[in-house]
Amino acid sequence: MTFIKNNLPVILITLAVIIAGSYFSFAYMQQPLIGTDDANILFVYARNFINGNGIVYNVGGEHVEGFTCLLYFLICSVCYLISPNPEVLIFIVNLFLAIGSSALLLHTISIITRKFGLKATHSVFLQLGLLLWLISNPLYFAWNIVSLMDSGLYSFIIIATLSFFIHLCLNETINDKRMSIVLSTLIIAIILTRPEGIIWCILFISLYTFIYYQKNKTFNQLVALLVWPIIAYVGSFLLLTLFRIFYFGYPLPNTFYAKVSASITQTIGDGFQYFWNFLHVYGFQLLPFLAFSIFWMGYQFIKGNLNDRFLLGLIILLFNITGIVIPVLEGADHFRGFRMYQPIYPLLYFIYINPIVIVYKKISYTYIKLYAGILSIAIFIFTFFNWNDFKNSQSFAYVPANYQFSIFNEFYIAANERENGRHIALIFEQYLPAIGYGSAGGIAYGYKGKVYDMMGLNNTQMAHADAIKEGPKGHESFNKKVFYQLAPDIIMPQTPAPSNLNLQNVNNYYTDRNSWDNLIFKDIFNDAVFKEKYELAAVINLNYPEYCCVGYYRKDYLHQLLELANFKILKQ
Repeated sequence: MTFIKNNLPVILITLAVIIAGSYFSFAYMQQPLIGTDDANILFVYARNFINGNGIVYNVGGEHVEGFTCLLYFLICSVCYLISPNPEVLIFIVNLFLAIGSSALLLHTISIITRKFGLKATHSVFLQLGLLLWLISNPLYFAWNIVSLMDSGLYSFIIIATLSFFIHLCLNETINDKRMSIVLSTLIIAIILTRPEGIIWCILFISLYTFIYYQKNKTFNQLVALLVWPIIAYVGSFLLLTLFRIFYFGYPLPNTFYAKVSASITQTIGDGFQYFWNFLHVYGFQLLPFLAFSIFWMGYQFIKGNLNDRFLLGLIILLFNITGIVIPVLEGADHFRGFRMYQPIYPLLYFIYINPIVIVYKKISYTYIKLYAGILSIAIFIFTFFNWNDFKNSQSFAYVPANYQFSIFNEFYIAANERENGRHIALIFEQYLPAIGYGSAGGIAYGYKGKVYDMMGLNNTQMAHADAIKEGPKGHESFNKKVFYQLAPDIIMPQTPAPSNLNLQNVNNYYTDRNSWDNLIFKDIFNDAVFKEKYELAAVINLNYPEYCCVGYYRKDYLHQLLELANFKILKQ
């Protein structure tokens, strides 16, 4: 409460910054209050779970973990208990997670400045700099809040743990068992949040051990304090793995098997390219600042100056390096806007302000003010250009101002496919076909029948078919042999108005070897076997003539529809 009372103006500004950033990000993407297509996948699972159908993608289908964050799944499930349309609730949850993350970092800056003797005005200046840093990046708000995905929760846990360690290293007495319990709780939370938590926990326990030993120079109490964090790490990981094996049949989420190639070279290469692209957008100046921290830390370590200043720099450096390296090791992902780096974006600010803490009282205060001023101006300019590019990139009408900022499509797909799924269900009523689809979130959310995820995220057969996968990033898992085994009634059904129907254009698109859907389906539309078994057609239910369903129909299923009086079928 004392912190809130003493920092009320900064806290109010924080609320304004987070709410404003979320609103404008939301508004510039045309108010997509349904999340991305991947968020809709998780909503499908949460809805099925709350309705008593288990953790499944299709009601009555296989148990499959087509999402990566069990903790966020549980949060969304609670939201579905409250409302059958909980998108607003989930948005609010993500908004409060971002506000909580910012509050923790503001408090952390306050602790740092008090510890090293900086004035209160300097603390406020650095806190306002953090808020300026956050508002400079519209993608931070887009991915961590507006997307309705688990990024905000992941970010909050990492930031909470960073704050915990900074408080730990700057506290004179740290041999309190309560600190061990807090760390254990954070370890369980990160394990339940994402598979990357396995790596983060190694960092957490290692840092805890190192900091405690530097403060106390004794192993006896350290061993006792490490018991709970180690039990939390091993126990939560083991229990989660056993649950996955017994319930889903595999030790890792199905998304891992669907997206990760067995080729280490390709994975690392993709990941490094992802980081390189990130630097192109967010500035190569990050590298010299990281290098400065590494060299300074090395110099202090050699000299044996393992004081609080060193420990603070170590925590900041290791958290940032871990956050940067994990996406590289995972091969990154296909989303624009650097989704995998947005959760650690607030941490990067500390790389830039760490030199102030290092050199404070060692050089002229004039130089520090000059550095801080230049940094503030640079961030301000960064803010203007980022938001301008972001605003001008969220449309299909023209070439985006910046390709990496153009993430509107992820929300458009979800909205469009939700509507498409509802129309398909309306057209076929009690004759609901099993459909095969590439983007598996919105379509499954809107459609009442069975959906086969052709990219394997929600289908174990498809995800495990190929050990080494080839194709566009994040869409490599399609396997033709599995497709013919599943034999969906319709592949890629769309529901345009009959007046807009042009079967020749549809056929030209899917048979074009450079079209997106033909690439992810590995040119199956030109295969002789596919043409023997499937046929392009449009079906109109005469009871609902305002819609038609166009797609590639399995021929025997199409023959069944011909026998029903209320269906009209159009072919090329």
